[in-house]
Amino acid sequence: MIEVELKAVWKKLGGRNVLRGMNLRVPRGQTTCIIGGSGTGKSVSLKHMVGLMQPDRGEVLIDGVDIGRFSERQLTPIRRKLGVLFQSGALINWINVFDNVALPLVELSKIKKKDIEQRVMDKLNMLGLGHASQLMPSEISGGMKKRVALARAIIWDPELILYDEPTSGLDPVIAATINRMIVDMHEKLGVTQVVVTHDMESAYTVGHTICMLYQGRVLQVGTPDEIRATENPYVRQFIEGNAEGPITGQGGGDLSKFYSDEGDDNGV
Repeated sequence: MIEVELKAVWKKLGGRNVLRGMNLRVPRGQTTCIIGGSGTGKSVSLKHMVGLMQPDRGEVLIDGVDIGRFSERQLTPIRRKLGVLFQSGALINWINVFDNVALPLVELSKIKKKDIEQRVMDKLNMLGLGHASQLMPSEISGGMKKRVALARAIIWDPELILYDEPTSGLDPVIAATINRMIVDMHEKLGVTQVVVTHDMESAYTVGHTICMLYQGRVLQVGTPDEIRATENPYVRQFIEGNAEGPITGQGGGDLSKFYSDEGDDNGV
């Protein structure tokens, strides 16, 4: 199991500081949900954890090792420990379910064909997809596509699984199935998980810890019960989905007394 930590991370994109000295810790062996509105830094934080982005300043620690300045070659063994479920699923439309899941092993390993077949079918069966191995992505539902993408994400038996908006675009029944799947991954594999979501039902269901970002920093972190009972007006407005409240397009006001992290406000 892996522990992840972002320490005083700054990142500027398009002339705007998306992350502003953010401190975020993902405890080993737990599921941490990152919530917040659009543009608050959720997906950018996730991209730093997998090395798709490098911080302008600060540290990105995987088990205490700062990967923030790692080259692609240095990142390869780190990424073997990670599984990522992208929001779109990112399946390849012209190959079937089995080949989509097998692709990382075929392209990046020297594992024998029969061992690849066994590993792929083990993962598909774990997720209730053994019957769909020969179907094309166009022949399966949105929920099944998410499960196929997860089977591919865990094909290396990762120690950390990252999910980017896993219930986005799904109806409530399928979303509940995906939430159950995320809980199952923790129970069956004992992995550390990070779930980026704006879906509070999902966050309450799967998260051991919920972390709300606002203006590129951690506004509050706590258990689902602690977040439900929050007195922070910014968090309260977000979790209740209220149109009225302190959150505006630019934020506004003095937020220093509300932030739970120790990020600074000095630009890069």
